[in-house]
Amino acid sequence: MQLLVIRHAVAEPREVFAETGKDDSERPLSAKGRKRLTAAMRGVRTLVPRIDVIAASPLSRSVQTAQIVAASYEDLTTVVLDDLAPQGERRGVLTWLQMQPDGSTAAVIGHEPYLGQMISWLLATPESDFVRLKKGGACLLEWPSHVTAGDATMKWLLPAAQLRKLGKKKNNRDKR
Repeated sequence: MQLLVIRHAVAEPREVFAETGKDDSERPLSAKGRKRLTAAMRGVRTLVPRIDVIAASPLSRSVQTAQIVAASYEDLTTVVLDDLAPQGERRGVLTWLQMQPDGSTAAVIGHEPYLGQMISWLLATPESDFVRLKKGGACLLEWPSHVTAGDATMKWLLPAAQLRKLGKKKNNRDKR
């Protein structure tokens, strides 16, 4: 199984959104964040040609990020997974992953520092906390067999800027 972990794209500024009086969980992606993520997804597609299922945190900016990811992969359906919220339980995410078919590729979308802590846990031990994702950044983990914490292998970890560059290279090759 493969797991593509994506941090939500750049959202509206927290201070500006706070003036609306709405809860921060409703804070949407910015136009710039949407544009940059769309470009980054072209790079992700070169590295991960297929996704079978997408799960997102219930916060608006993660759901919107998931919609952009889904559109990049022929409109996959997105599942909202409460355990991907900042206060979620990583064991719940692990249980969800273990329910996916062998050989599948799943994507999860959420927030820092939760995602970095979860990735560190899936790679090593609960006490580890050594991975950080930038906004719109992504990481690919892989298990050769049964999905368990501490047994994943990291295939790559890239910021959104590098993913956008990969996407540009692919577009240039496609135009030839």
